[in-house]
Amino acid sequence: MRTLMPCPNPLPDDLVGELVNLARLWARHADCPHLDPQTVRYWDKLISSWSTDSKLPLLIRKREKNVARGEAIRHATGRELVLTDNSPASWSYMLAYAREKPSIEDILSFLGRDKIPISMVVDRQMKARSRYLCSKVSVPNPNKLGWKVCHIKKVGLGGRGTVKEKPIHILQSHFRTFLAPSNMFLVPLVLGGLGELPQFIEAMARTRDAL
Repeated sequence: MRTLMPCPNPLPDDLVGELVNLARLWARHADCPHLDPQTVRYWDKLISSWSTDSKLPLLIRKREKNVARGEAIRHATGRELVLTDNSPASWSYMLAYAREKPSIEDILSFLGRDKIPISMVVDRQMKARSRYLCSKVSVPNPNKLGWKVCHIKKVGLGGRGTVKEKPIHILQSHFRTFLAPSNMFLVPLVLGGLGELPQFIEAMARTRDAL
């Protein structure tokens, strides 16, 4: 009987080398979307201002028991929190790619008119409990065009406890990492797993840092 051997760890150098070459090829490929540097800097300032503006909710990419996506909940500080999937990142990337530069007042208007996507689709729980019901499928988004939005710096909000129990500065930092287009890149949706590979993340980070 043949015995299956453990997967090599680390992977063979020749295989890793090919992944690095592929990542670098994609980062400089004519078909790889890139953002306008000036627009990226504008959005970094906008997202930073949003993160500390108590008039605006913090959008948090997390699923939590007994909280619907789009439902407005309150942090101990009084700040409104809204749980989402990755949809808001697609929204901010699309606007940044189009070189749109909304103001804080524009963001307030978008939220008031429920124009920022919170979830891929609206489910029954959201309809019953949520203030924000805009879905990603109802607005232009990279997925419709065959792209997957990936993050350079990981977005996951780890640790124990509910969102409302986490320090507000941790939530603000998460929000900036999640929503800033400078932390995003695109890969073909059919090859979406490439966006999770460290070789691709490193190559796209170098491209971003060169802006």
